[in-house]
This record gives sequence, structure tokens and C-alpha cells, in this order.
Amino acid sequence: MLSVGRIAAGDGYRYLTSQVATHDTPRAGEPLLSYYERTGMPPGVWAGAQAAGFGLVGSPTESQMANLYGRCADPNTGEVLGRRMPSYRTVAERTAERLGDLGRTPTDEERAEIEAEERGRPQPQPVTAFDLTFSAPKSVSILWALGGDEVRDTIQAAHEAAWRDALAHFEADVAATRLGGAGVAQVDVDGVSVAAFEHWFNRAGDPQLHTHLAVSAMVRASERGRWRRLDSRAMYRAAASVGEIYTGSLLARLSDDLGVGVRHRDGRGDRALPELVGVDDRLVEVFSTRSAQVDATLARLVGEFTDTHGYVPDRDTTARLAQQAVTTDRPACEQRSWAAEREEWMMRAAGVLGVDPDQVGSTLVRSAVGVARRLPVDGEHPEVWAADVVARLEERGATWNRRDIAREAGAVLVEAGIRVTETSVKTLVDAVEAHDESVSLTLPDVGGPVPQALTRADGTSVFTRRGEELFTSKAILNAEQELAALAAVRELPAPERDRRFAAGWSELEDDDLIRRVAAANAQIADLSAGIIQAETEVPGLERTAADATAAAAKGPCRVPGVRRRPSRAGRRRRRHVPAGRG
Repeated sequence: MLSVGRIAAGDGYRYLTSQVATHDTPRAGEPLLSYYERTGMPPGVWAGAQAAGFGLVGSPTESQMANLYGRCADPNTGEVLGRRMPSYRTVAERTAERLGDLGRTPTDEERAEIEAEERGRPQPQPVTAFDLTFSAPKSVSILWALGGDEVRDTIQAAHEAAWRDALAHFEADVAATRLGGAGVAQVDVDGVSVAAFEHWFNRAGDPQLHTHLAVSAMVRASERGRWRRLDSRAMYRAAASVGEIYTGSLLARLSDDLGVGVRHRDGRGDRALPELVGVDDRLVEVFSTRSAQVDATLARLVGEFTDTHGYVPDRDTTARLAQQAVTTDRPACEQRSWAAEREEWMMRAAGVLGVDPDQVGSTLVRSAVGVARRLPVDGEHPEVWAADVVARLEERGATWNRRDIAREAGAVLVEAGIRVTETSVKTLVDAVEAHDESVSLTLPDVGGPVPQALTRADGTSVFTRRGEELFTSKAILNAEQELAALAAVRELPAPERDRRFAAGWSELEDDDLIRRVAAANAQIADLSAGIIQAETEVPGLERTAADATAAAAKGPCRVPGVRRRPSRAGRRRRRHVPAGRG
């Protein structure tokens, strides 16, 4: 599994370096076991072709991290790479400006209100790197944490080799930068600079083997040698397929080295999550405290979205809400002791398995190690899986690109129990594109051969975005044509409507909808007629009102044929009028 985050300028990288075991100085030949006896994680390691170009080897130093990840500078010399980063005003600076605009000494209430408003606004920060985090499946982390030393070392080596496979794929097929107006040209780069930090726990303290790859945002264009920004859009779009490369490589290596079997369980949404045969789902649940917290928060966010908007969020919106759930109520990161945490893990696992804590490791190894044959390689029949990949893509959208195909291809191979390699994924991707149901939406290039200066190393034009060629399927196109035809239907002919109504509207939901729409249209027509009639009567009513207003202005209103009767008080006054004054 791969997740992608951003590292901000300044001290954003310290989240990684602060987890390193205190007072660590890497020593040649020092066994990893020594780090298990301390508090904190082992130091990071440099990786990537561009890091090698800088001459970076071994573990990153504080000054190297501060230069490269703190301000996008050469890690050795401190010279700024490319254009200088934009600077943004701090909360204090914005607050001081607003207080100065008042033209007088602000009251304490005004000061507090302005400060609160500025602190509530998002603080823009330039991005200096991206955090690509490769996480082992939970059952793999459990076996790694609770198995013996030999099993743990084997899993750890397989995990590192897997993320290095994924990084090699990322450098060769994803990493790029953009040149020209609006970044119209996507060009090759000389690899990336990566500081990799291995972590053993999640924020809830559960075992979670994962490695953070801090990928510098600064890359060098291969042809011109200019320092530019990494094409982050291409990176995000390829993240899922890169994650499948990691997962497939990890499972293949564990199959070879430990003889583990692979099964699947239902994950968030409709994704199938690979797990190891023999690792009880109850253990997975017990050691997934953080996932349970995220799922509960996600359920709340989905409910709030539904209440606010009146409909259930779609797939993309749910994915964004899931990212929000991960960062909501996130526990503080703290240094932990492997020895102390493992002792607590053994107690929890013993309660689930019903054995003594000192028997947990051997029990788990017996049930999960050496239980299956090596994952087979099936590169000769990609057409068998191509139809399945197309069906998955159709469920997720009307169009997809080559990155999406690669993502689903890796997932299909993993679920089918087939060895996943970069070659097997590429073979299946080619088979999907050539499938009878697949339809390319990319216009052919009719401009003739592309000049050598405008091509990438793989021969493709720099004006095409690598891996983003669009595809759809015949089934999707046919469905869209049917929808377009239905959209043109406003009302069924009366005989046909009566016939369908007599046949039973309740059993025909679409026909019932048409009937209701027709009835609504009839009601709208009646209302329109009533409005027109009222509008024709308005002039007459206006004349009547004008006449009444004029008559009232002249004197008391008299109704012809009706004699006005004096009031009782008037009659009394008339009876008592003195003689001679009537």
C-alpha cells in the first residue's frame, strides 16, 4: 500500500528525523537488532539516482536534510536549486498589518478577534518534498512483529527490496518535470533524491512496518540540466499503480523466502486487501486500532456530508473524506521502545490465540510459514485476466488512462495468486489495451515523425503526458448512447402509456417514472392556464379598484337602492337638539 503526503518548507521534515533513536551514530557492521533495544527508529538512508548524483551515501545528516528538505537547496553546499521558493507572511505579520490599518490603538477584544481570525485561515507553505509511504499489509506486520528473529529479518529485507523495486519503477516511468508555457512539455529527469526512514509503529502503537520515502521536489531536467519542480500531477496519478508494484513485489519475495500463502479480505470501499494465510483475522482486528479510529471518523464525515447535501458522496468524494479522516484526531507521534511494545503485543496476541505469551511466535510461524508453494508466473495468458481488468475499470468510471489500467492489472494479478513483476504488469496492460472491448480515446498523431529534440528517452513526444492516454470500452459507449436516446423521450404516446399502465406500472419502475412525469406535466399545464386566465382578469380588477378609490375620495360610499340608517348615537343627538338650533 502507498500513501502520498507533502513536506512543507522549514522544519516539516523533522517528523521523520525526530523518530530516529536518540544519540544514534551509524556504525559499520552494527546489527539492526541493536536498534530494537533502544527507544526510536533506525536512521534513514539515501536512495535514488539524483541522490547518488549529489554524492549522498549512508544516512542523512541534519544539515543535509535542512538544506534539501528545508529550503530546496543543494544538500552539500546549501546553494539554492532552481528558482527561489515563494515566501508567505506569517500569522503575526498579517495580524500586525490589520491592527495597523485601524489607525488607532486596538482594544484587547479587537486584538484577540483579529488574531483568532488570522490563525483560523490556512497558512500557505511551499512544498519542498513529497512523503511516499510504503506500508506492509497488516498480517505481514503482525508476522514480522511476533515471529522469531529470522522471520523478522527476512520480512524486513523483503520490505526494503519491495520499496526499492517500486522506487526504480517510479524513477523510470513516473518521475518527470514540465517545461514551456503552462508546462506544456513533460520531459525526463535524472532521477530523484530520496531520504528513506523505516518506522515500526503506527500512531496508536500497533505494529506497522512501513517506510517513508521523502522525495525531494527538486529534479534536474535530463537534456538541459536545469533544476525544476517534480511533476506532482503525474506522481499523484501514478501513486496507486506504484503501490501495486510494491505490494506485488513484497508478496512474491515472501512467497519465495518464507513459503507464505496469500488470501484476501474486504477493505474500505470495494477493495480486496491481501493478507497472509494463517494470520487470524482476529489478530488483524486487534492490531488495527488506528484503522478502527479512521473508519469511525469516516463514517461520521460521510453522514455529515449526506445530511448537508441530501445525497451519499460518490467514490472520489469518499476518498477525499477518507484522507480527512486520517488527519482528524490524529494521535501525537512519540518515540517508542521496540522491546516494551513487543512485550505488550505478545500479551494481546496470547489473549486472541489462547496460548501463553512465550508461545505466540512459534504458533504464528507454524500457521503462516511454509504453507504454500511459490507464486507462479503467468505471462503467457494475459488475455485471461484482461477482461477482468476491463470490467473493474468500467465499475470505477466512464474513462481511464494507462496508469489506471496498471493499477487494476496489479490488483487482479495479486488476487489471482499470480506473481507481480513490472514485466507481468506491463504485459497485462498491453493485453487490456488490445482487448476487443477496449476503445482508445486518444487522437492519433498525424503530424509526422517527432524531432529527436522533442522526444523523451522512450521515444514518445514531450507534448504527450506519459501514461495518461485515455481509454473507454464498447459497453460504456453503448450505455451512453442508450442514455442519450432516453433523454430525448419527453412523453410516451397516450395508447402506449395506457397499455403499459394496464400491464402494471408498479412492476416497471422506468415506466412508472414516465407516467409520473406525464402527470406532473399535465399539472404544470393546468397551472399555466390558470396563471394566464388570472393575468387576463387583472386589467378589469384594476379598473374596479380605481373606480372605488375615486368614489371614496369624493365622499361616503353610497350603494344604489339602499338607504343609510343613522347610528344609535346619531339618533340620540337628534332627539335632544334644543328648539331653534335644529
